Amino acid sequence: SQGQLADAIKSYRSVLEIDPHRVNIHYRMGRTYLAQWESSHSSEDIAAAEEEFAKEIEVNPGNANAAYELAGLRSKHGDEASAQQLYESAIKNYPDFEEAEVGLGGILLDEQKPALAVSHLQRATVLRANDEVAWYRLAQAEHRIGDVQAQKQALIEFQKLHGHSSAMRNKTALLQSQDSVTPQKLGVEAQPQ
Repeated sequence: SQGQLADAIKSYRSVLEIDPHRVNIHYRMGRTYLAQWESSHSSEDIAAAEEEFAKEIEVNPGNANAAYELAGLRSKHGDEASAQQLYESAIKNYPDFEEAEVGLGGILLDEQKPALAVSHLQRATVLRANDEVAWYRLAQAEHRIGDVQAQKQALIEFQKLHGHSSAMRNKTALLQSQDSVTPQKLGVEAQPQ
């Protein structure tokens, strides 16, 4: 779409008129609506993105990226049960999906299931050792189950990465493509204690 978001959406709609069941088009439209939301902050863009990700899953139930994106949106709307199912589906379809492991770990933390969250967050840190969000959430989960030593170790990793992350975030934003997924983010809960 190269910054021409409205034109990209029109082009995607044209493709769907020709082939309504073409895979990845609804996913790309959803990502385009998310990109458009970055500047518009319009609730219509978020709703359209959510609708497109859901349509992609209808057309292509194995699309882990669409399930992941939809899970993130559902979680933000407070639909934790749906988000959990979607993250689990993404992981089932793509077992090495690190961001989905982090997302699921966050949902399980929100649902007060830290013991279940630990395994997903540990897996995430194995899949990508430089994910500060995974380490931070792992520290939270370890704290909640009472494993002080594991919590300290996870916090050390988080703090090491957090110091280097602002420069990396700018670099990562430039490298993200239309087919990438929205990365998990530290929320306001990310104030180390």
